[in-house]
Amino acid sequence: MRHTTHTQDGKRLTALAADAPSAAPVPAVRFVWAPKSKPLPTPAYLPAPLYKDADRQKVLFEVQLPMAPGEPADAWVLAGVALFVSS
Repeated sequence: MRHTTHTQDGKRLTALAADAPSAAPVPAVRFVWAPKSKPLPTPAYLPAPLYKDADRQKVLFEVQLPMAPGEPADAWVLAGVALFVSS
């Protein structure tokens, strides 16, 4: 993930230090398809693209990353948060 990392519990995004590499690994995840009519399991989420690789040429699908309630997603969207299958 670019410009972000996750907390130790793997449940939240946190900003990387200014001198950190621009990408950080995330814990292993499993994805499931859910109908759009089904509510998400968390009240707040960040829609982030999952790209095939770091070139950002092919979007595979959008991932809903859980966020803390009340945490604004705008800063993460402007930072270009994205997931990559491989780097």
